[in-house]
Amino acid sequence: MAVSFNEVQFLRDYPEFVATASAYPGCPTTCFNRACTILNNSDSSPVPESPRSDMLNMLTAHFISMFFGVNGQKPHGMVGRISSAGEGSVNAQADMGPVTNSQAWYMQTQYGATYWMMVKAYRSALYIAPPAYSSPVVFREG
Repeated sequence: MAVSFNEVQFLRDYPEFVATASAYPGCPTTCFNRACTILNNSDSSPVPESPRSDMLNMLTAHFISMFFGVNGQKPHGMVGRISSAGEGSVNAQADMGPVTNSQAWYMQTQYGATYWMMVKAYRSALYIAPPAYSSPVVFREG
């Protein structure tokens, strides 16, 4: 069953987006819909409904943070973690650290990084070998 977005509950769980949702009405729902393009939100999703709801909300928070901002502030535009900072003349450098190309986009916010960890079990393939029979099956007529 598809997970339905509940904006009121989302804003209770992520109060840092209340001012942003007020400044940009509809952005949480828009970002949830974007999240559903990344994580399958249908009956055929490999992720069960309960964790999928949390994952979609985390991914929604990632989108809002990147495109609309947090706590009513505009998005910062800096990508990665702060690797060094100065005080005089204010300067900062960001570093993504050792990440793969597929995870770099998610590592731009704490929400994306958390989502990436949450879906770890669903990013791996599980091979199940066919059963091995100890004796051949013999069919006899008669």
